[in-house]
Amino acid sequence: MATRLKALLGRGTPTAPLSEQASLRRALVRRQKLVDRLFAFAPHLRTLLLVAGLAYTLALPYKGLGRKHYISENALQPGHVNTYWNWADVHVADAYADKVAQWSQEGTSGEQRSRGIKAAFDELGLSTAQQRYTFELAHNSTVSGVNTYAILPAPKTDGAEALVLSASWLSRARDDDGSRRVNTRGVAIVLALANYFKKHSMWSKDIVFVVSDGYVEGAQAWLDSYHGYQQSKGANGNLPNLDFINSASRILRGTNIPTLLHSHDPAVSSPLPRFLAALPFARHPEVQHYAHAARNLLHQVALSADGRILGPEGAFGKYRIDAITLHGVPAEGPHGFHSLGRAIESLFRSLNNLLERFHQSFFLYLMTSVDSFVAVGNYLAAPILLGAGLTIQGLMTWAEAAAGAQGARPLKRAVGVLGAAAAAGAAQLRLVEAVDPTMSIHQVLLAATSPTGLWVLWRVFAREEAERWATEALRDWHVGGGWSLPVAVGIVGPLGVVHATAALL
Repeated sequence: MATRLKALLGRGTPTAPLSEQASLRRALVRRQKLVDRLFAFAPHLRTLLLVAGLAYTLALPYKGLGRKHYISENALQPGHVNTYWNWADVHVADAYADKVAQWSQEGTSGEQRSRGIKAAFDELGLSTAQQRYTFELAHNSTVSGVNTYAILPAPKTDGAEALVLSASWLSRARDDDGSRRVNTRGVAIVLALANYFKKHSMWSKDIVFVVSDGYVEGAQAWLDSYHGYQQSKGANGNLPNLDFINSASRILRGTNIPTLLHSHDPAVSSPLPRFLAALPFARHPEVQHYAHAARNLLHQVALSADGRILGPEGAFGKYRIDAITLHGVPAEGPHGFHSLGRAIESLFRSLNNLLERFHQSFFLYLMTSVDSFVAVGNYLAAPILLGAGLTIQGLMTWAEAAAGAQGARPLKRAVGVLGAAAAAGAAQLRLVEAVDPTMSIHQVLLAATSPTGLWVLWRVFAREEAERWATEALRDWHVGGGWSLPVAVGIVGPLGVVHATAALL
């Protein structure tokens, strides 16, 4: 007992002050011990973070992390109105479809077609106009067309807000030869709805009817002209507000129109590969649900990573205008102008109730099915965990390089390699930009500028598909921009060079 008391009393005994050098030496020793412990634990932490990130990524399709669709904006009230679109309006749409078929006959120019659409709008008493546009491509080649639009003014407002109902002349669907089909029923229902909407006075916003030329380029030109830009650039995965998608999905189901996400029908095709579909557990409902959700997630991520404008709705997203496209899969009845007209009327009347822009629901989300999604707060942990693990690996590599060079990091060589890779990427991008997408693309040129050689393999096994993809990618880059071409050609390849050289350094 006495010994313990002496020890406690001895703690308060003043000791001789340490010299400045001794204090610094002790601080450096403590710091070195801490650094050594951190570096000893860093590989385990890196592995733990990467495994946790991969496991969390694989868990994203699990329905426990998702949420069912709901409407945040109470003013929308989707599906709560009585629609008045009837069979008489369907006959009007059929008559317009016959006119569109005449306008699409071979030998009819875009100017003649646009004049015919403008005359149809003029007959309805709407204010109409044409817009001629030209996009410049490589080697002085151009893409030109004529858009036609009409405006139905709201009877009791100042016209500060508007809704847009648009149809591109060409459809997303393709013929057997790969060319896009004429969007006959899409253009016809726009004209028929213009005839129908003008009969009612409930609209609180102007309605603009647009028939854009081409597929994407017409909508891009119309929006650029409206906002005062000339050949703007950039799309890069903008998403419409989730309330808009949820409202459309609920209304379509209310009108008995079956809805699909990314054109995947769970009742027809299995998402599992053949070698997995034959296993006993493949038929389990939970396994099927997970597989369908995983396929939808991968499809959305792939579309977002492409960065291009892949449909007319993508051009609106560049200007923070929420837009969706209703694409009907060709089928034998019973859904046609009658069901689609009722659905569009109901959707427009829901949008007509809005008092302000979409803002309450999510702008960042991953859809696992037509009626479920993963919110940004749930999926963001996956890239954060993976990014943290890769950051730790980078710091470890940097420290090991310093130790191997006896304290001198190879900074000059690293900067030189990075600069050379960036210059090579820029040269590749300029070379590909000079290719004219309206002409036959020289395969040797594209193979030489391919960062990984995948283009060569793709062309060997699927030549027509590869050539069509290359042509459309170049055309979309010149018209609407986006990051797909710079990333694929100017960044991915040089980054591979940087990674290989870094390993040698």
